Amino acid sequence: MSMFRRSFSPIRIFTVCATIGIAVLIYMIGHPKVTIEPVTSPMPGAAFGTIFDLRNRSVAVLNDVTSVYCINSFEGPGSGSLTAASAPRFGVPSATMSLANLSRGDVAVVPVDNVLSGPPGSAVDMVFVVRFEPDWWLRLLERRYRFLGSENPDGTWTWKEMPLGSPCG
Repeated sequence: MSMFRRSFSPIRIFTVCATIGIAVLIYMIGHPKVTIEPVTSPMPGAAFGTIFDLRNRSVAVLNDVTSVYCINSFEGPGSGSLTAASAPRFGVPSATMSLANLSRGDVAVVPVDNVLSGPPGSAVDMVFVVRFEPDWWLRLLERRYRFLGSENPDGTWTWKEMPLGSPCG
């Protein structure tokens, strides 16, 4: 019985729990998590009227946050036809959206310009690049997210996150 008391003393249990807690905190601080998620468009027929949310899911404040997107391709069903308000520049980054900082748990809206439209069944492939500097870090970190959007017959768009491996990402 006395051996059991010595091996599981309250001080040892507290020390083990504190060590695990500190290790988890160091991991969370060292691996900031930022996500981009599509939001249902208020104008369902506008493919690039879509809004994306940039979320800070890490424990640190993120400074110097910038986001750009790049269109890899836009294809109409079968024919590959497309119309544009201005000539699309595939593989060229968009204008930069910048924030001074993004606090823990905050969300920023990342609008995508309404430049392309097509018939139902059209598809678009695009990549977002997010750069940021956590409070404790000395240089910018970069995260890339690729999305494939397809237009439904009712004019709404369905977005799916895809693995990277395209001209923009």
